[in-house]
Amino acid sequence: MYLDSNRLQLVEPGALFMIPKTLKKLSIAENEFAYGEYLHEIFSVTVQEVNISYMGMSHYLMDKEEPCDKYFSESSSCGKEQDRYGQNTSNIININTFEPHFDGLIPVVIPYQLRKLHYRHCNIRYNLPELTLSNNLLEYIDASFNTFYDWRGPIHNLKHLKFLDLSNNYCSNVSEIFILREEHF
Repeated sequence: MYLDSNRLQLVEPGALFMIPKTLKKLSIAENEFAYGEYLHEIFSVTVQEVNISYMGMSHYLMDKEEPCDKYFSESSSCGKEQDRYGQNTSNIININTFEPHFDGLIPVVIPYQLRKLHYRHCNIRYNLPELTLSNNLLEYIDASFNTFYDWRGPIHNLKHLKFLDLSNNYCSNVSEIFILREEHF
């Protein structure tokens, strides 16, 4: 299923539960999704490959954001902030604002069946602290052309990972424990 380049911003609650369990690939690249309450539903998706690259990119740099539907405007962040160049900055995530859970790890839940994740050019800026991924079959991650400027880690539970692309992220620090050997997972 390809839904690329549609300027999609929100997903109606319950819509992701309707995706057929037989679907293998979902591409929603070059859209403008706002982070909202529906994000927890993405973990119900059983696809094996997801492309969410170029998030927040408009078809035209001078385009204005479209107004949100009233249904969503009260329960999600429809308003988009812009930087001094007029670029959309509301999708920039700062992982440092998350509260640590349990023993200080930040848990990241991903769909179990997901094997390939494309997350290129998403205009996000944060460091990569210690993360633990839910049980997964993830083999391929392309998170290039973002701004992951400090790779602290470690990132736990990447037992099946065969390909990792973090190129062009303007990183200035890679911790000695960023990627631990498999026996430590």
